[in-house]
Amino acid sequence: MYRPYLYLFLAILMAFSACRKTDITGEPTGNEAPETYTVVDTIFRSGPDRLTTTVAIQWWADDPDGFVTGYEFTFDEPITPATNWIYTTRLDSTFLLAVPAGSDTFDFSFTVRSIDNLGQRDPDPARIKYPVKNSPPTVSFVYAPNGGNPLAGGNPVVSFPAVKYEWTGNDPDGLQTLEGYELYLNDTNGTVFLLPAVFNAVILRATDLSGLVSEAEVFAGSNNNPLTSRINGMLLNDTNRLYLRAVDQSGAKSQFQVANAIYIKKPASRFLLVNAYGNDPNPDQNADAVDAFYEGQFTMLGISSYDKVQIFRRENNRFVRLSPDNRTQSMVFGFFDQILWAGPDFDYSIVFTRNTMGTFLGNGGKLLLSTTAGDASPVTSNFFELSPIDSLLPVPEGTSNLMTDTSTVQPAEAGYPVLRHKGFSSLVRPMRFVAGTTILYRANILSRDNSTFQITLYQGRRDIIGLRTNPVNGSKFVMSTLELHRLNNNGNIDQLLQRILQTEFGI
Repeated sequence: MYRPYLYLFLAILMAFSACRKTDITGEPTGNEAPETYTVVDTIFRSGPDRLTTTVAIQWWADDPDGFVTGYEFTFDEPITPATNWIYTTRLDSTFLLAVPAGSDTFDFSFTVRSIDNLGQRDPDPARIKYPVKNSPPTVSFVYAPNGGNPLAGGNPVVSFPAVKYEWTGNDPDGLQTLEGYELYLNDTNGTVFLLPAVFNAVILRATDLSGLVSEAEVFAGSNNNPLTSRINGMLLNDTNRLYLRAVDQSGAKSQFQVANAIYIKKPASRFLLVNAYGNDPNPDQNADAVDAFYEGQFTMLGISSYDKVQIFRRENNRFVRLSPDNRTQSMVFGFFDQILWAGPDFDYSIVFTRNTMGTFLGNGGKLLLSTTAGDASPVTSNFFELSPIDSLLPVPEGTSNLMTDTSTVQPAEAGYPVLRHKGFSSLVRPMRFVAGTTILYRANILSRDNSTFQITLYQGRRDIIGLRTNPVNGSKFVMSTLELHRLNNNGNIDQLLQRILQTEFGI
């Protein structure tokens, strides 16, 4: 009965003996390096079939006795002990490959090696060559939007010799590859003006008004000071075109773009009539009729040399006499010493004056501003700061201010004539002037009760025209909130204009 146990004991003994006879011999195997791969080994392309400079690269690796923890890649060629490797755990990436300056094409070498869990790197990294072709840049001009707000700027087809151009440049290979822009004024065979890529706008201002061709100062971007170099060939009393192309770091150039043509007028004088009226059929609100009125007055006064601009004139809903921005418009006004602004809208007139005539007044300019303020015009505003106005007087609640063709405007200073209003107007706002302003006129304003329609003489401050002189720089600012061409019912507005334009302004 003990025989089965005996057999089991003998079987175990034989198995133990067999193991001892077959002991494992030799040296243990070391860690094996990982193997790295890219999507393809080589890309064969040339000429127009070469890649753009934005390329996507994928890679992966196998490790026979462990696992991959990361990768290192480089674009260096050749690989040396000093090669700069970049570590990543990603399996792909998109690279922007910049073609070296002066080259149209270039072959980039990409090398990637994997790293396993024991830190061993693939001794034979995967390599791939990317033949890259540079893409030429592009450029296009930018213009102010169409619309009804003149404060947004215009697209002049006629301008005095300070003009602005703006554009946007691009490069399929990345904006950082743009080197700059080549500018030619009127002649692409002329001398090129080079502008760095950081600028995408210029103001060109003529430097010599004595002839018909002038160099122009270049104000780049938002700089208030011109660049040292100037651009040649601004034509006065003629049509001008700016030609532009972009250049990238490889020397590739965009197609030429030509800006909208601008006829640049040579100033004939130092006195400018700014007409801010439109094409209203009412002659009191019509730009051509207002031009004719002032031209007749100037003739009576013997003023034969003056310039004029219908600044808010529109064609196809575009402002075609208005500069694209305030800085350029300010430079336009800087060609003159005296300006008469006539406009129907107080709010536009006072804002535009503040935005564009600071330099003009700061340099001792003389400004006569004729406009009309209505009930909705603000009582106070930051835009009054250059003007003689401290505030507009509010219209008493429940009433309207009126002027009729029997209403007179009385002088507050000796030597000024009594004026009489033409027609009916409900746009009347007297002013409170800042200290030091000389009050020139007070109006006999009528007040209408809007519920009973009873009309009485307005009681309160009635100052309507004032003159502010800056004792530091000699500038003068005459402000009227009644339109001067509607104060000629006595036929003697020429006496007022003679006193202001010739006696005060020195025309």
